[in-house]
Amino acid sequence: MDIDIENGLKLNLNANDHTASVIGLDDKEKIIFVPRFVEYENEKYLITKIKPNAFKWKKINYLKFDENSEIDSFNEIFDSTRIQKLE
Repeated sequence: MDIDIENGLKLNLNANDHTASVIGLDDKEKIIFVPRFVEYENEKYLITKIKPNAFKWKKINYLKFDENSEIDSFNEIFDSTRIQKLE
């Protein structure tokens, strides 16, 4: 199931193992925080992946990941993306 969360991230939720993948980003958001997990309908989903091209052609001023992030790979996520600051 695909959802949008308040900071502009678009996520795909996997109900089988309660994980989530970042699949996109709202064009209006310039400051992005990728949390460790997201809560949806009283269930927690651990964010473990960013799908390839999730940020393609985006202009991001600041991209920050939770200090306890569980994201395990960054393959092809920044293709044609402008990021001023990454943390």
